[in-house]
Amino acid sequence: MLTRWLAQKEPELEHSSLIGYRRIVENILVPRCGGIALRDFDRIALKELVATFDESTSAKRINNVLGPLRGALDEAVADDLIPSNPLDGFRVKRRAKANARKEVDPFTPEEVQAILAACREDQVRNYCQFNFATGLRTSEMIGLCWSDIDWRKGTVKIRRAWVMGKMKAPKTESGVREVQLLQPAIDALKAQRAHTATAGEFVFHDPRTNARWGSDQSIRAGEWQRALRKAGVRYRYPYQMRHTFASQALSAGENVMWVARQMGHRDWTITAKKYGRWIPSMVPDAGAKAAAVWNPLTAPLPRSLLLDGSGD
Repeated sequence: MLTRWLAQKEPELEHSSLIGYRRIVENILVPRCGGIALRDFDRIALKELVATFDESTSAKRINNVLGPLRGALDEAVADDLIPSNPLDGFRVKRRAKANARKEVDPFTPEEVQAILAACREDQVRNYCQFNFATGLRTSEMIGLCWSDIDWRKGTVKIRRAWVMGKMKAPKTESGVREVQLLQPAIDALKAQRAHTATAGEFVFHDPRTNARWGSDQSIRAGEWQRALRKAGVRYRYPYQMRHTFASQALSAGENVMWVARQMGHRDWTITAKKYGRWIPSMVPDAGAKAAAVWNPLTAPLPRSLLLDGSGD
């Protein structure tokens, strides 16, 4: 049923979605529950399937894996092979809060400087510095072209992303945006021109192949891991460069709506919810501005105003 559902969905799905579903079906669902007869797959079997996931697996990830299974069982119900779908109304909710906190794990300003200093390859250093200073998604970094850069305005137009081996438009309307380039980002682009500008297309190349980066995995492997080890920085995956930009921008006092536009979030409340909890810990004098507003109101009144001449 899982295999048949996947074949039916193939004409409907985008390339990247199809690859993701195929990996889930072939590498996770079929090995773990593909041998169970449809009539025997009930809520108990479903809970046993969920129990096979490691404790570190987030609730969101498990629910994503159950998506193709839900679709296949819906098809089985429609074909009268089973009376009902055991996934109806079922969602994994465990560890949601703990995993949400683990999702965003930004680097400190000191760690950023150590990582950049530890990059052996100039192109890797330029990539990291630009990513830290713009907060672009990895797919947007890979798909960035020189024609997207407006040197006069100091901006970059985000209009494409490299996803699962294909170039595509950002998946949301807010993803298509103009990002303001801070000076570190401009400096990284100027340094990168010597390496890839004559090629005329993609800005950032994998120095091992002298061609566009292939994927997040190709970025993680090799130089990124080596740079973190050399810098003595606890390992985090490259996407944390995006989280670092947002958390540091907000902690520096940048307007949350500006940060949201830079990030390509559809609503500023997403930005505030995702990154707001890092602000107090990164600003040692947090609350000082609010306290200053109250100071004139709480300061003692002059004696001349307290006494009206009658001693009252």
